[in-house]
Amino acid sequence: MASHEDRTEQPTQRRREEARKRGQVARSPDLNAAVNFVVCLYVLKAALSSSRQTIAGLISSSMSRLGDVAAVDITEVGAHALLVKGMGSVLLAAAPVALAAMAAGTAAGLAQVGLMITPQAFAPKLNRIDPIAGLGRLFSKQAVVEMLKAVAKVVVIGYFAYQALRARAPAMVMTAHMELGEGLRAAGDAAMYVATRMAIPLLGIGAADYVIRRRQLDRELRMTKQEVKEELKQQEGDPLVKSRIRQRQRQLAMRRMMEDVKLADVVVTNPTHYAVALKYDREKMRAPHVVAKGQRLIAQRIREIAAAAGVPIVENPLVAQAVFKSVEIGQEIPPDLYRAVAEILAFVYKLAQQRGGGSR
Repeated sequence: MASHEDRTEQPTQRRREEARKRGQVARSPDLNAAVNFVVCLYVLKAALSSSRQTIAGLISSSMSRLGDVAAVDITEVGAHALLVKGMGSVLLAAAPVALAAMAAGTAAGLAQVGLMITPQAFAPKLNRIDPIAGLGRLFSKQAVVEMLKAVAKVVVIGYFAYQALRARAPAMVMTAHMELGEGLRAAGDAAMYVATRMAIPLLGIGAADYVIRRRQLDRELRMTKQEVKEELKQQEGDPLVKSRIRQRQRQLAMRRMMEDVKLADVVVTNPTHYAVALKYDREKMRAPHVVAKGQRLIAQRIREIAAAAGVPIVENPLVAQAVFKSVEIGQEIPPDLYRAVAEILAFVYKLAQQRGGGSR
């Protein structure tokens, strides 16, 4: 098992994807809670603005009816009707907040980890029910860190809440002397003020927690140099095997090229540095093609095979060098070399006729 000191390489994309399949992602519950709180806060503010009068009317009506004994239906049916009416008003006011909380939680989760389905994360793990392992996790370094973070959150948020309550305490005391509607409005404004001041540290703590968890995940997923090499081998194949395959391919290509030299019409040389073998079929080709070419030792081998096969060898450094540098094997020569190559081929054909061999 490699130590953390040996894991110096950043995790590859494949390692990140495998961790994601296991459900090992950077997710901050604090950030989710903060986003939920802020969204619900402003949705609640908008809902209260539109339903404040309705709630005040319901309370006033209920209180006035309680004052008039004759108007109060104290039967089970009457109590049930009053409860249903009150619960309906509460649910109507709470519905937008509940929907906003669901939407905010979903959006915050998608923003952090994206759409993720991880069956492996739901698979039963026996070590989770091991009491000894459970005690170890309870008193682990991670548990201590989480406890300290929780205490710090309570202190920070509590301080902001205390300062906000202290600033709004006089206004909240005065609600006892206001009419019901005005008192509800003042109490709601004070509560929104305190909640808004609490939202600021909540968002800051959530964002910081997400950054910390992201960096912690990167440290956990770091790899050793050997692990990176092994993964590259798995993805791209063993470099040694690939090198042998390429070497074998070069050998086969060289063998085919040397066989094609025997079918060439002429080999043009430099005389020793370059050698290019040309083939021209008037019925099938628009222009002469290069069937083989090489430098130094390969050029020497081309000359040897051509000589053994009776292929004419013509020394023309300029043409040999130009064809070698500008034309690949299997391609036809460019138009600017037509004249020079035609003169060489005409010379070869004429020489063959003089010898009585006819045209190749």
